[in-house]
Amino acid sequence: MAKTFLVTGGTGRLGAAVVERLRRVGHTVRVVSRRAGPELFTVDWTTGAGLATALDGVDVVVHCASATDTFGLSIDVEPADVEMDDMLVKAAAAAHVSHLLYISIVGVDRIPIRYYRIKLAAEEIVARSGVPFTILRATQFHELIRGLFVAAARGPIMLVPALSVQSIDVSEVADRFAELALAEPAGRVTDLGGAEILKLKDLAQTYLQATGQRRPIVPFWLPGKAFSAFRAGYHLAPDHADGRITFASYLAARPDDGSASDRGAATRTWTRAFVIALASMTATLGMWAGFAPESFFERGPLPFLDTGWVAKLPPYNEHLVRDYGFMNLGMTVVLAVAAIKPTPTLVRSASAGFLVFGAAHVVFHSVHLQHFSLGEAIAMMASNVSLTVLLPAAVFLMASRLEHTA
Repeated sequence: MAKTFLVTGGTGRLGAAVVERLRRVGHTVRVVSRRAGPELFTVDWTTGAGLATALDGVDVVVHCASATDTFGLSIDVEPADVEMDDMLVKAAAAAHVSHLLYISIVGVDRIPIRYYRIKLAAEEIVARSGVPFTILRATQFHELIRGLFVAAARGPIMLVPALSVQSIDVSEVADRFAELALAEPAGRVTDLGGAEILKLKDLAQTYLQATGQRRPIVPFWLPGKAFSAFRAGYHLAPDHADGRITFASYLAARPDDGSASDRGAATRTWTRAFVIALASMTATLGMWAGFAPESFFERGPLPFLDTGWVAKLPPYNEHLVRDYGFMNLGMTVVLAVAAIKPTPTLVRSASAGFLVFGAAHVVFHSVHLQHFSLGEAIAMMASNVSLTVLLPAAVFLMASRLEHTA
């Protein structure tokens, strides 16, 4: 028996693929969009205008829309996701929809980043809506990983997070989501993961080979609970590696490396992501040193690791440690502005300012290694070079690409 489906985000990568699969088997599919167009139901998600009309006579709602950008890194519109989800489920309940499906991300309940918390809140809204529901969590799409590499390869070196990922092809997620849409509501179903779990540095090498490029690949890591959660693999689904299309196969089917618009969007997104990483680091160090200077001196500078490296170079001076902390908070403000509005000038200025400090910091420690054991010296210099020199240098180089994508 044919049903009527409503797909939010039906013009996006996942949504469009789900729409095609549902129509292929003879169902009526309505596509919701913020923009007017042929065969589209226009909905204003700030007011709800048009939503009741779109839902009239609908049996199943497939919710693929998001108020964020493609990679979930927009920091100024994310709260709209929760408002949109709440508006949709209330309207769906009022329209007596028999099945509501929501696409989420593996690890949203274990990784403490803002976008994931918002996705988890959306899951909770769906679960308590009173509408029979299905929630599917999937690992990251291949497009996300490719977008990272497109942006990172713009400079002379490729900086990539020291993480493993389990990316999956969007077509396989669409297959599973459409299958669930045609079935009965199932609540939270098993996660869906890609075919293989690989380190980003290995995938970066695969990307360079597929696109005929050569770059040194430098993994980096960041302090903090969020990065530690990714390092622990909370974003992976090793017991549900159900995908079949590997990242290498995905790249082989796209020898042109994507359109100019794809590259421009990826450059802007990942420049913003790297600036946010720098701002997170300065904010963490600033709060710690500025408001708990003695703790920072005795245990710093890496949060949660209790290295005690700062105390290797006594004496303790509360004034200087607090000044260092508040200097970092001042730098956080500059970086935050660059993240909110990532223009070439702002990003270049913020990263250059950070780089001046970072280079001087590395030079100082390089001539005072006698206070550290060999293992400590290697670890300290590696973290200092990667976090305070290579990372801001990469951001500085990426800023030049923004001039060509504005």
